[in-house]
Amino acid sequence: MPNQLVDIYTDHLGLSECATITRYALTHPVNNVHYRTSTPFCLSLTRLIRLIRQGLVVEQRGWDQTTPHSAGSTVYHHLQRVSLAVADTIADKLERTGSFVDRLPFDIAANRRRSFLRTQIVGDIYWPLLQGMIATAEGQNSPQAVLMSAGGLAREVNAATREHLPNVRFIGVSQLRDGFAFRTAWFFAAQAKRALARLMAGFEPYSVKPHARIGIAHSWGQIGQGNRQEGDLGMPRDVWWYQASGLAPERCTIIFGRSKLTFAAADASARWLESHDFDIATSSQSPHLDLGARRIDSTPGLIRTLRDTISYGNAALLAIKSPAGSWQAAMYLRTAYHVRTWQTIFARENIKVWFDASDSSMDLSALACDSVGAIKLGLFWSSEVLPTSRSSAAHAVRFVPGPAAYHAYLRGPGGTDVVVEVGNNYQSTADTERSRVVGGNLRDTLGGKNVYVIVALDRSSSESSIVPPAKLRDFYEHLVSHTESDSTIRLVIKPKSPLSETPGMDTSLMMRIADLEAAERVRVLDDQRSVMDAAYAADIVVGLGVSSAGFLTVAAGIPTIFADPSLGIGGPDGDLLRRVGWESSSTVFPDTRAALAAITRSRVATAGVSHESKLGDLSAYLGEIDPYHDGNSAVRVGEFLRSFIEEIDDYQPVSQALDAAAQAYATTHGSTHIHILGTPNDA
Repeated sequence: MPNQLVDIYTDHLGLSECATITRYALTHPVNNVHYRTSTPFCLSLTRLIRLIRQGLVVEQRGWDQTTPHSAGSTVYHHLQRVSLAVADTIADKLERTGSFVDRLPFDIAANRRRSFLRTQIVGDIYWPLLQGMIATAEGQNSPQAVLMSAGGLAREVNAATREHLPNVRFIGVSQLRDGFAFRTAWFFAAQAKRALARLMAGFEPYSVKPHARIGIAHSWGQIGQGNRQEGDLGMPRDVWWYQASGLAPERCTIIFGRSKLTFAAADASARWLESHDFDIATSSQSPHLDLGARRIDSTPGLIRTLRDTISYGNAALLAIKSPAGSWQAAMYLRTAYHVRTWQTIFARENIKVWFDASDSSMDLSALACDSVGAIKLGLFWSSEVLPTSRSSAAHAVRFVPGPAAYHAYLRGPGGTDVVVEVGNNYQSTADTERSRVVGGNLRDTLGGKNVYVIVALDRSSSESSIVPPAKLRDFYEHLVSHTESDSTIRLVIKPKSPLSETPGMDTSLMMRIADLEAAERVRVLDDQRSVMDAAYAADIVVGLGVSSAGFLTVAAGIPTIFADPSLGIGGPDGDLLRRVGWESSSTVFPDTRAALAAITRSRVATAGVSHESKLGDLSAYLGEIDPYHDGNSAVRVGEFLRSFIEEIDDYQPVSQALDAAAQAYATTHGSTHIHILGTPNDA
């Protein structure tokens, strides 16, 4: 189709993209250029392209993942399946000649190598695939071109997407950053800096901490998760499960690294941790090096640094002889350098268990754990009832709420040795009881039994998320209009972020909410409050899309329905949503207007009928989300951890320690709640 008009899609319109588009326009009849972001200078450069192609339209647009898909549902849900399938195809090809992960100078478990390679590929192809799928949905059978910043993967992506996106061509863009040439210069400079730092520090032997230790990345700060009976309200949530293990606090090292917390928040956490005998330390990446905590020496030994430098030959061979060689070589250098940092920290701190709350696809610390005979823990909730292709899966032990999350995990990239069902890890029994009282009091202030209370729970939103800002605004627009139209309704809003900062919000809608607040018909709770503080005041909860908030209220037995503009129930993983009670036009609706119409019908039809038979009753599915219903997930995580550490203290290898911990858990809680998937690495 050489003479057909082509549309070009690019996430960012930069210098490299402009140059690529210009070259392409010289030989192809380009019709439109769609971009999401651009600098003013680069946008002005498109005038040159328009000189080559008269009538060319250059337009800014967002990538709406709720765009309808030809196979039903929306682009988002098909993207999860397609991105994993394409990554599998590419990874299989790279593995036949030995991928960059196979050649790293560390001992890494086979299942971790496999999952890490796939998540790295997904990370670089996800946004181009999204654009390709949107282009296909909008352009039907006309040819489309998508620019890829990971240019080294373009050829492999084109070969792997012939079935999924036959009319889309992916064009690699030459990028300086993360290219092989740039990474080569960076790698040698970084290794030279390490060697110099070690020479200047001297060669005195370092002391390894006694006994196996548990390391935790400081992430959340103090958010009131302490022992309320003792008035201890400032405990950092990072250690909520560790304290339940019964292990001594001095065996736990809290490492302050990258953080969005202010110095005051980080300092408050550090003071609390020190006062409770936890060991605290700062890494070189910490923005708060002035906390007063000891610094961790993450610089490897000189001999090891020299060996790493020599291993550059592996990267050079990848670049010359392997498929996607330049991409693989750059990834090799990046991964080798950063994994060595974590390996050094874990070895010197004698860390045998590592926990980081973040869920990054570049999970370098998980690889480092394998290399030193440690394990990485993962704790999840939220939309784990659906697979997320960009989610890291490289944890040795993955704690999930219940069976629904486990079945979703099985459709992801893999990489975990043991999956353990522990129940809801967001609230303890004490938290739940406190929220029940708070919610009851809130209900009384709203009018008690004389009104109908709708609690609205939104979710994170951005142009790149499952729920774009326009859909989030629609959610609030319809809820506010519904409240304005019926004097018996009270609306409680528990936003994910401060309402004034919520994407899609505008002045007119905020003013209407403020007017309803003044009339005491709407209550907006602080975004830091518990979801359950609002939910226990509700006649019904309306959740937006697949999110943690709605599943928390379902697990608590509170009537809950969902407005899901992503149409997950009709997607390729709709069966997983049906496992937790999602049924079209019954518990889940395509938009907020339809959900509110169902509430209106239900109020008329169920007047005087018992609470359990009302709309949103998902009690039959609670076992899929949380099979325990007791708020003691911290105890179960702590039990597993303690069993593992006791085996390590007895000088058992990781594989045997994990097996013993799994057997102990199965004995106490039942074998159906623990799943052995992989073989751990005994480095």
